[in-house]
Amino acid sequence: MRVNYFAFSFVRGGAAIAAEKFYYLGARNFDVRSFSVESSQSDLHRKATSPFEYRYHFFLRLLEHAFLFFLRKDVDVKHSLNLFSCRLVQRALQSCSGSEEIVHIHWINNDTLSIWDLAKVPPYSIITLHDEWLIAGAEHYQNPFEPPGALDGYSSGGATLCRLVNKYCWLLKYKLLSRRKDLVITAPSSWLCKRAAQSPTLADNDIVLLPNPIDTEVFSPLPAEEKKHLRNKLGIGLEDFVLVFGGVSLENNRLKGGVELEKALVALSERLPKDALDRITLLVFGGSETSNVHLAGLRTIHFGRVSSPDGMRGVYGVGDFTVVPSLVEAFGQVAAESLSCGVPVVCFDTSGLRDIVNHEVSGFVAEFVSVNSLADQLERAYRLSEADRSQMGRSGRSRIESGFSFEKVEATYLDLLERVHSRKHERLQTNK
Repeated sequence: MRVNYFAFSFVRGGAAIAAEKFYYLGARNFDVRSFSVESSQSDLHRKATSPFEYRYHFFLRLLEHAFLFFLRKDVDVKHSLNLFSCRLVQRALQSCSGSEEIVHIHWINNDTLSIWDLAKVPPYSIITLHDEWLIAGAEHYQNPFEPPGALDGYSSGGATLCRLVNKYCWLLKYKLLSRRKDLVITAPSSWLCKRAAQSPTLADNDIVLLPNPIDTEVFSPLPAEEKKHLRNKLGIGLEDFVLVFGGVSLENNRLKGGVELEKALVALSERLPKDALDRITLLVFGGSETSNVHLAGLRTIHFGRVSSPDGMRGVYGVGDFTVVPSLVEAFGQVAAESLSCGVPVVCFDTSGLRDIVNHEVSGFVAEFVSVNSLADQLERAYRLSEADRSQMGRSGRSRIESGFSFEKVEATYLDLLERVHSRKHERLQTNK
């Protein structure tokens, strides 16, 4: 059996890293190939665009970006039109039609596969949702501050240019996909599975919960001596309270919760005496080391972009808690990695994070979009005893090992591949 993986990238971004993990699981058991716009590892089984093709594709993306610039002037959520297809991906998908080879499609935005070519996805393909784009219009997530749209075809709300474009894209996807019953839709969280099941575009297809696997051997708790060494290196005292969070796009992406986090930290700083505030350090990863993210006047250390899992293990391990203020998460990768490292999490009660963080067991969960509630939970995290904090970390680690480890997800994934292969085989035999 051969499994073919399709994605814009298998290297850059959270969806790409998740796609690479599923490629790895597939490669451990079957013959595999991958097709992408951005090149990955040098391997005969990994196909990517040539330098000339990549530059041509980039030019096409610039054309789309120029239109999106006007469309998104007052919009906080990422949008993709997918006006064009990568020829390599387009040809590879066509070659899989009519064969028993399995197609597993991941994140295909940035014009990896055009919206019109969704009709050419072979029967019984697996499509993994890394956001809401396939069930929405052009937006990648339904903005919780906007009128409903992704599930009702944008039938309500004002007739802005952005909403009209979203409605057109939604109608096109509905026309191309709503009559299909042969696709297998996977999503990494119960929330996104429910959204797919409620979608008029995808509801008639098989929808499967398939979490992103976490490498629990790499993302593991730091030994006490290593944590002490890293803190000393960073000039952080052993008695200090360290709050870790990812600062990528906090200032530019409304759904990352930067506004709510800053207000909550300001509220927290007003509740605590100065000597307590002096013991709090914010450890920010992602983006640039020269990032301007400084919240509530608290001491801030910027790690910048951390490129390796081992490096991220060190970042999480130095912290006492990780805060994930996102308003929407398809999965909650940062929360899952932090818990795997034995570091509890503070987050909102929202979307994919509900599968990962258990309130008062592996962290503290605030009421959705409530700044006061988030401040309350951050204060509880600060005041928690070291013994209780360690117990939370152990509970979180146990949760990830039992539900999201490579071994656990691999068993679910291999069963899915076998079932899809059996369906394709039966269909081809019937059509002979």
